[in-house]
Amino acid sequence: MHGETMAVAAWCSGPLIHIEVLDQDCHVPELKRPAELSGPLSEYDLQERGRGLFLIDAFSERWGFAVRPPGKAVWFELTDPDLVGALG
Repeated sequence: MHGETMAVAAWCSGPLIHIEVLDQDCHVPELKRPAELSGPLSEYDLQERGRGLFLIDAFSERWGFAVRPPGKAVWFELTDPDLVGALG
């Protein structure tokens, strides 16, 4: 995302928090997993960027993407446990 135009949108619906990041890159996002710590480092492991989806996949309830010309929107959803307890 270096130097690209982007926007972030977020909203809540009950205990669900929905976040979208829109950018002008039309490439389909690809989930890449870093090598195991005990294994040799790959070229990917040494890159300074490209771990966003790995983190989103680890911490979100679900995620996906949608084509939004001229680029795409990557979205993810989180559940706030404090809101679940307050509503339940």
